[in-house]
Amino acid sequence: MIKCVIFDFDGTLADTAEGILRTEHAMLRELGLPEPEGGESQMRQGIGLALRDSLRVGCRLPEGILDEAVSTYRRLFDEIAFDYIVPFPGTKDTLQYLYDKGYQLGIATSRSRRTLVYLLDKMDIAQYFTHMTSVESTPNHKPAPDLALILLDKFQVSGDQALVVGDTIYDLQMAKNAGCHTCGVTFGNHSRAQLSAENPDFIVDSFPELKDIL
Repeated sequence: MIKCVIFDFDGTLADTAEGILRTEHAMLRELGLPEPEGGESQMRQGIGLALRDSLRVGCRLPEGILDEAVSTYRRLFDEIAFDYIVPFPGTKDTLQYLYDKGYQLGIATSRSRRTLVYLLDKMDIAQYFTHMTSVESTPNHKPAPDLALILLDKFQVSGDQALVVGDTIYDLQMAKNAGCHTCGVTFGNHSRAQLSAENPDFIVDSFPELKDIL
């Protein structure tokens, strides 16, 4: 029986892709670096990972430039991204429904706690989440299970009592590694085909469809 629902943030609760991609483009321009082969489709493949890994995977940056790229990205993100980040349709109503049903709700994200808290408040959904893990919570990031395992401990539930909802294979792999049930969402950064390859328990095409499986 599911008692706890753990959400990814980027591409799951909120449409952050435009803000992230605009910031990455600006970072590459400032550092005089080329766009990755594959363009924005490739850049999206890094979203959902911790920032250093995200820039390495999505922007194809070599190890030697990553420290400077991370620092530049973080500075530019605050200047560029926030105005482009919005919740997906039906997010707040669905969270209210799940909250009223008595589910414990948490977030496991690869972004910083500072920007997570700011964006949750901006979208007026912070009140639904009891516990959150972020990039600062553990040195072992997605697809490692640690972000989810910390939440299971805080909520005092087993993996079999938790459903992880995310838009990337990294979310689904984290959930499986933690022994949780899995739900992929197709409206984020990875395709239905990518998600299906991980054999999730559920796949939904809109946020309100979570009401049908919980």
